Amino acid sequence: MDNKKDVLRGLALRGALAALLSGASGLASADQFGVQVAGGLGDLHIKKFDLCVAWDPGLT
Repeated sequence: MDNKKDVLRGLALRGALAALLSGASGLASADQFGVQVAGGLGDLHIKKFDLCVAWDPGLT
C-alpha cells in the first residue's frame, strides 16, 4: 500500500512541477539578447547541462 502512495506522490509532484514551469514560461519576455539554461537526466546515469546564448538582430 505504501508503494502506491509513493507512486501517486511522485506523479503529483511531477504534475505540479509541469504546471509551474508552464505558468512561468508565460511570464518570460524576449529582448534583443537571451540566455537559455536546460538540464536533464537519462538512462545509464547520463547527466546533461546546456547553456545557450541567443541574439536577435531584428532584421525582420
